[in-house]
Amino acid sequence: RGLKTIAKMTTVDEIKGYYAWEWSSSWAGPSGTNLGICFNGYSEVATALSKCTKTVSTLDEVRWVSIGGGGENGHGIITPSVLATAGGSASKFSIAGFKGVMFDVEVVEGTNDDLTAAFTSAIQHLK
Repeated sequence: RGLKTIAKMTTVDEIKGYYAWEWSSSWAGPSGTNLGICFNGYSEVATALSKCTKTVSTLDEVRWVSIGGGGENGHGIITPSVLATAGGSASKFSIAGFKGVMFDVEVVEGTNDDLTAAFTSAIQHLK
């Protein structure tokens, strides 16, 4: 597992984070930040990790990866299946150097009940 929730993430009083766009040429955060999130726009774990490989070492010490996005060209759509895969991938995220996952929920497919259950399960598995 090895991933942490925000509450367990750090002992600092305030979390100051930023998105580092994986397609950008620079991924360092502004001065004073303590959480860097590699934003990639993809919902598939393997693609998100592949896109964020080059950014992970440049992020702040607490490094997260995003899953999801705007749905352009079918990328980034959050479904119960996507959430199940993400929830089952905690060790992959950890091995890649990430300490957490940020779901970028812009486009979803599925019923409210199915998505709620899938989010609950994914979060439990990523703790």
